[in-house]
Amino acid sequence: MTLELVVDGHVVRILSGAGIENGVATPAAYEFARGLVSRLSEMKKYAAENLMDAYDTLWPEGEREPLTVTEFMQNLTSPTIIIREQTGVATVYFEDSGMFRNDFSLSVAFKDGEIIDVSLE
Repeated sequence: MTLELVVDGHVVRILSGAGIENGVATPAAYEFARGLVSRLSEMKKYAAENLMDAYDTLWPEGEREPLTVTEFMQNLTSPTIIIREQTGVATVYFEDSGMFRNDFSLSVAFKDGEIIDVSLE
C-alpha cells in the first residue's frame, strides 16, 4: 500500500511499512514528511554543492554557461518526496531543468532525518 499526503502543497508518498497504520499515516510519518518539506532549500543547496563538478564536466566548454550555486538550486524543481519502508528513510527526486541533459534523476537520500547522499541515477 502507498499513501499520499499533501504537505504545504507538496505531495509526499509513504510506502507501506513503518509510516502507515490502519491505512493512515502515523504521526511520526506525518512529522517526518513536514520536516522533509521544510528542508527542500537545504536539499537543493546540498545538491548544488556536491554536484556542481558533475555538471561542469558533463557539458563541453562553451556548450553551456557556468552556473552559480544559486542558479543550480533554482533549476531544481518539482520535488517528488518518497518516505521509504523504514522509519526515517526517504528519497527526494528533483527535476533538473535539463542541467544533466535529462539523462539522470537527481536524488537526495535521508536517513534518521539527515541527508546521507545526493546522486544522479
